[in-house]
Amino acid sequence: MTAAYMLVGDTLFFGSHRRHDTYMRCGYAHAQDEYADMQYLSTQSTSPVRIEYLQMYEKAWIEYRRVYEKEWMESSREDEKEWIEFQRKYDNARIKSQQKCEKAWIESQQMYDKAWSECRRNYEKEWLESRRKYENAWIEFQQKYEQPMIASQQKYEQASEHRKKSIQDARNKPAQQHRQLSQSHHQTLPQHKQGLEELVDKFSYPLLSKDAGTVPSSLPESESSGSREDGDKTSEDHGRRRKRVKHDDIKKEPVDETMSDAATASASFSTITSTASTTSSFSTSSGHIVADVTLDMQNKLNFNPTTAIFQ
Repeated sequence: MTAAYMLVGDTLFFGSHRRHDTYMRCGYAHAQDEYADMQYLSTQSTSPVRIEYLQMYEKAWIEYRRVYEKEWMESSREDEKEWIEFQRKYDNARIKSQQKCEKAWIESQQMYDKAWSECRRNYEKEWLESRRKYENAWIEFQQKYEQPMIASQQKYEQASEHRKKSIQDARNKPAQQHRQLSQSHHQTLPQHKQGLEELVDKFSYPLLSKDAGTVPSSLPESESSGSREDGDKTSEDHGRRRKRVKHDDIKKEPVDETMSDAATASASFSTITSTASTTSSFSTSSGHIVADVTLDMQNKLNFNPTTAIFQ
């Protein structure tokens, strides 16, 4: 409202003043132009009438100029008074409007500060409440899900390590067993060889062939000669028995106390060892000896003839 009042007052004051000033300035300029024309004509003309006319015109111009300056001064003073009054009113209105604006600004600032403080207080309260709820929910979540998850992860890692270890052990077990068996074989190989030599020395007999003299015997010299004589005797008895069976009427021969005909025909010798069921049969056929070690002896001695390893 104050701005509208100031605009209307400015329009009224400056509008009237400008119109009056414009009129005066236009008349003065017109008169000044005519006076200049007269001065130019006076220099060009020598007529007395024209000179008198120019003098009269100059007097009128001087009078007009005096009146104009007087009116101009009076109007200027009035305009100045009006301007001072208008300036005073304008300043008063401006000061009042400025005071009202400042007062309204202060009131609005106070209301804004109050509303902002209340909003901030409510926001901080709600934020603290939400933060507390979030922390409680997070702690509950950790207790409910994270700890079992960590425990299951640890169990999974332990099971994975155990599985890797078992796989590694399963891979290394055959090689380890092979190394153990190889070490055991190398350690017991001399004993096996010695045991085999003892068995050969214990269960070997001289060959009952023509070339028996060329085969070395593991028995002593006396035992070897005795066994060779027994073998020759057995071979002769066996030949007589075959002739008797072939030409005679197959009759039963009397039993000898020392050795029966069946024992003579088969040439079987039983050797009693520490185990009662361990026997070794030697059969003579065409002057050759065949030694058969029974399965019972193999089981009792735990001897594997294929690998030559005692288990």
